[in-house]
Amino acid sequence: MKLAEALKQRKDLANEIGRVVKKMLQSLILQEGKKPLYNVDEKYAEYVAKSEQLASLVSSINYTNNVTKIEPGTLSIVEGQTTINEMLIRRLRLEKKLDLVKRIVENGEEQDLASKEQVRFTSFVDVSTYDAKAEELLKQIQELDNKLQSINWEVDLIEELKFGVEGRAALLKGVNTLADAVSVTLGPKGRNVLIEQQFGAPKITKDGVTVARSITLEDKFEDLGAKLLQEVAAKTNESAGDGTTSATVLGRSIFTESVKNVAAGCNPMDLRRGSQAAVEAVIEFLQKNKKEITTSEEIAQVATISANGDKHIGDLLASAMEKVGKEGVITVKEGKTLEDELEVTEGMKFDRGFISPYFITNTKTGKVEFENPLLLLSEKKISSIQDILPSLEISNQTRRPLLIVAEDVDGEALAACILNKLRGQVQVCAVKAPGFGDNRKNTLGDLAILTGGTVFTEELDIKPENATIEQLGSAGAITVTKEDTVLLNGEGSKENLQARCEQIRAVIGDAATTEYEKEKLQERLAKLSGGVAVVKVGGSSEVEVGEKKDRYEDALNATRAAVEEGILPGGGTALIKATRILDAVKEKAANFDQKLGVETIKAAITKPAKRIIENAGEEGAVIVGKIYDEPDFNQGYDSAKGEFTDMIAAGIIDPFKVVKNGLVDASGVASLLATTECAIVDAPQPKGPAAAPAAPGMGGMGGMPAKTSRQLVSKYAELKKYTEIYARSNGAMRKKLRRHKGKVLELLHYEMSKKLKPEETYEIWHDLGDVLNKNVTKMKNSRKSGKKKNGEESVDKENDSVILKVNTYLENGEEGEEQDREQDHRYEESNHHQHLQGHPAQIHLQPPPKEPIHVAPPPNDETELGTSLQDIQYIDSVSTS
Repeated sequence: MKLAEALKQRKDLANEIGRVVKKMLQSLILQEGKKPLYNVDEKYAEYVAKSEQLASLVSSINYTNNVTKIEPGTLSIVEGQTTINEMLIRRLRLEKKLDLVKRIVENGEEQDLASKEQVRFTSFVDVSTYDAKAEELLKQIQELDNKLQSINWEVDLIEELKFGVEGRAALLKGVNTLADAVSVTLGPKGRNVLIEQQFGAPKITKDGVTVARSITLEDKFEDLGAKLLQEVAAKTNESAGDGTTSATVLGRSIFTESVKNVAAGCNPMDLRRGSQAAVEAVIEFLQKNKKEITTSEEIAQVATISANGDKHIGDLLASAMEKVGKEGVITVKEGKTLEDELEVTEGMKFDRGFISPYFITNTKTGKVEFENPLLLLSEKKISSIQDILPSLEISNQTRRPLLIVAEDVDGEALAACILNKLRGQVQVCAVKAPGFGDNRKNTLGDLAILTGGTVFTEELDIKPENATIEQLGSAGAITVTKEDTVLLNGEGSKENLQARCEQIRAVIGDAATTEYEKEKLQERLAKLSGGVAVVKVGGSSEVEVGEKKDRYEDALNATRAAVEEGILPGGGTALIKATRILDAVKEKAANFDQKLGVETIKAAITKPAKRIIENAGEEGAVIVGKIYDEPDFNQGYDSAKGEFTDMIAAGIIDPFKVVKNGLVDASGVASLLATTECAIVDAPQPKGPAAAPAAPGMGGMGGMPAKTSRQLVSKYAELKKYTEIYARSNGAMRKKLRRHKGKVLELLHYEMSKKLKPEETYEIWHDLGDVLNKNVTKMKNSRKSGKKKNGEESVDKENDSVILKVNTYLENGEEGEEQDREQDHRYEESNHHQHLQGHPAQIHLQPPPKEPIHVAPPPNDETELGTSLQDIQYIDSVSTS
């Protein structure tokens, strides 16, 4: 919102509050037998709401005025950088000075007529000097007015604080926007979402967290609500890997109900306590009724449901988990073929290849392939030949290949390895150790345990130059490519290997371990205990591959969660059945507000099932009611087939971990949102408009053709003619002229918008004011000389006030009529010192916003022009700032 629009909104709000107060007071006491037109309580509530809104708006306007910087050189009367607020203060001081100067001139003039006592008064001040000062002060005030009006259309209002109902309403709007976009993907018949990408083709997905992350709202307060709901989806995705859409739907429902209750006067903290108690009871109920997963068929069912009913994805992931075990690593990558592929690697694999292609043993495949090799493991870089000489000798003596894994191998050590390989004396290969820092150290330790070797490290003073065959590791086979290394059948101790795995599991279970660390530990555990499976997703286009990859990842996360903590009947069935136990929780609640908190959760946990059913085109509320009435815990509704069935038997399954984490995350964030009393966003430091180069009259219009210039000046002259008529008209005639004047203004604006670019229109809007000012100067000179110029008659004092009257109307919009009489009276009072004005008051059209202007042709029928001046917003930015 532009600052000028905020100023108009402030004025409108103040007027609305005045009308509300007037209606309220009119309804307090009435004649017996008559009924009040308005409900006083309702009007009072309306007054309070609008007053809060006005207070917030005024706070934002004041803040914007204080922080908006105006660049040096923008104003001739201001040196250095300033702010809008400082400009307003300066204008007030100038007005005070002008008022004093006027009084000096008025009271200091020498009086030619004597009083009744024939006493003559003589002036002791040079009135002409102060007359010139008045002229200069008027120019300075006019310059400030012009600049302030321009700035108000260029600067955005900074709204950094919102309180109470207004703040929660803005947050709720953002929550609803995000939830609407995410919830369309829910269920077997959910829809896809198309997301614009900054680079490349658009992305099509049904993954809830991907949709949520892609949403950024323009309004900062609404975006704040959306970001918190994004946090729900992200947290659920992080902890459970799936169920993000259900968590989003739950979060929206809980927050919506909580906002309603808080608005009705409930204590938000008691609502939260009631909600948390209900969530704990639901989780306890589901924990008792969950089913442990045991077979590959059940794993495939979980994956199929999470992949939106794609059985192929479910079967492929079940096969991968069967081959690598529950602790094995399964990764999903984009493939290069049309079909999906599963690649299973047994043993340890790390992403480092040979340092030099001279080590290749199989030129056909470009690989290094060793049978029964020895391994030299070193934490430090190996550059000296002395560091590897003992190991090379052992390799040569035992006729076994040697694999060197170190931070790096270079210099004479690398040269010696390559030379021995090319001469055929020793089969050797050098590989960089994977990872960095502690990760590299841990991986080398894992390799040592797996192969029965020792890591050579300076920390323990174990140096490779003293290596023995007992310190070198052994393996059944090793394959090295330019990108990775695979080690099979390490010959390390089984007991040591088991102990290492238990150590890693203990660290994973530690609450202090971060998610990133857990992921790396899980990979290490998989490489030691199981294997690695890679699913390569195929497709005919990048968009298709990306969409399938999202579903593979969701299915994989759901499968892991199901194996870890068990399963529940899917489709939201378990949560519907859990509502039965909440009546007992409600009875135990300490007060009425806590009971409402329980009711909030009871209503919210039916929403995922309802949304799934509605996405399938069915009546959600009716079917949810029927599921609730079914006594069997597993009995639910298959939205894909449109029938009631045993969900477990039909393979429609939700992992317990996904349901639990989604409910906990959603209720936690949503109930905290409901307790929010103030929303704060970062207020950007806007830059005011920089000083623009002076435009030489109509010549500085961005290259506007002369013909267009003449047309616009003609329209402007027509407007001026109507203002002169307006000044001499009665009330009824003025109403008609306002409509006609509105038509001229619309034609003027339309003419500009039709022929010019938005930025040109913006510049001309200022320049037109300069044109009129020149005409006014000519009128003033003509009046002073008493001569005719260009066919115009001399302008008398009454005509001096013509444009002042129009300015008053433009400042006050529809209230102009009420101020006509006051303006006439003011003019009569000041008529005897009108020459102090120096020149007639000037019209300054408000510049329109810089955004592109879309103007429709104005209506031809004058009867349609009643609101034309309301559409072209004229705001007295100075007087209302």
